[in-house]
Amino acid sequence: MSNFVEPNTYELSDFHGNLHVAFYVHQTTLPGSGRGHRVTYLDKTTSKEFLGDAVHIATTHIGRVVTVMIRQTLESGSTSFTFLLPRVNLLVEGSNRAPIETEGITTTHRLSPMPALNRGQRDVYSVMPLVGTASRSIVSTPPPAQRVSTPAPEVTRTPLPPSAFPRRK
Repeated sequence: MSNFVEPNTYELSDFHGNLHVAFYVHQTTLPGSGRGHRVTYLDKTTSKEFLGDAVHIATTHIGRVVTVMIRQTLESGSTSFTFLLPRVNLLVEGSNRAPIETEGITTTHRLSPMPALNRGQRDVYSVMPLVGTASRSIVSTPPPAQRVSTPAPEVTRTPLPPSAFPRRK
């Protein structure tokens, strides 16, 4: 019988390469937060990193649902990005990566400074397919604020060929 381990790194992007998101599970609590998780988000106009309590995670029957707030204003609302993390088993001894495909949801949360205009649908969703890899690394990379000056061993990642991802119809 095979022993399995869960991934601690998920790297995802849309089919066009316009959006990249990564989720890192840290074994220790990050400074200034109650949890040890990190999300990096990069699209055409935004590059952000979210640590600890800024990463909202819900475990459900369909996997983990991870949400971060990518834009927020007091007068016009906010925009959040949510992605689904499917359950993935990796072999303890064997490949430490697996191709995955999932969904990302950009939600615009409408808000008007005039209360009378805050009626009707206030959340608008844009769903996009995401592909990438789930992997298990022995040592997770600390957030930038904790990086030490001594060089860490170099880890090379070989990109998976496009044939590793089944095409959606």
